[in-house]
Amino acid sequence: MRPTPLSLVLALGLLAPGLLAPGCAAAPEAPDGMSDLSRFLIREFDNEDPRVMEAGIANLEASLSVFDLEGPRGDRGFDPDDLTEDDVSAIEHPDVPVDGCVPVGLVGGSPHDVEWFGRYTLVTDQSPAEPSAASYARTFLAPEDPDCFGEDDDCPLMNTSNQIRRANILYTVDFELWKDFRWFDVVVDDEPTGRRTLISRSWFKESFEGVNGQNTIVQSFTLDVFIGAEGGGTWRYHVLWSEADLATPVEESVTQGTVRLSIDQHFTAHDEAIAELFAL
Repeated sequence: MRPTPLSLVLALGLLAPGLLAPGCAAAPEAPDGMSDLSRFLIREFDNEDPRVMEAGIANLEASLSVFDLEGPRGDRGFDPDDLTEDDVSAIEHPDVPVDGCVPVGLVGGSPHDVEWFGRYTLVTDQSPAEPSAASYARTFLAPEDPDCFGEDDDCPLMNTSNQIRRANILYTVDFELWKDFRWFDVVVDDEPTGRRTLISRSWFKESFEGVNGQNTIVQSFTLDVFIGAEGGGTWRYHVLWSEADLATPVEESVTQGTVRLSIDQHFTAHDEAIAELFAL
């Protein structure tokens, strides 16, 4: 079923005093601090009032401004706090404690404007942007015509499923990743900036066993934020909370280092894939 356009939701809000109308309700507040913001953005992703997420985006942009987005990977890393069940209660996921996940975060910059990242979401074969994926096939669930995503005001949301084979030094596993994308305006001090942000939230509905029958990815939750930067380019923020049951135990710090390297390689490959596909 096609999602209700946010423009319609907002229009209905104008008919209900104090519900969504900007003149009737106070602007939502968002937390400060990258850990709280990461949990806030994944928890509020589906909020019908876009101002809720816009408030979080504004605070995240302020937090990211202290980083050298082109600096060494070690200076761009960040490990958020654990998720809570409340943070992911709106999405179907394995029935295991979410605080068993290992959290990893990384920030970075891109020379490409955020709109190019939006266009690349429409590519069915995502493997060029995913160096740790032997295969990455995307299926579009909604809207019926995904080409409208981000292009029409009433098409800010896209739902996908993704069939992936992930291969790294920890495991090789085939899994299905559910991934939603949503566009938001960048609003600072309640004023639109003319810039946009693309956010995605992805997760597992079930656990997946590795191809050797020994290693299992128990659960995974991901938040990706692409903020259109002033003057062009994009600020990126990627956070992954994941849990794996490995035949050979690995120290959490080793897992975090391995995952952070993989994320950084994805940043580079993503930029290169966009440049090649769109001849930038």
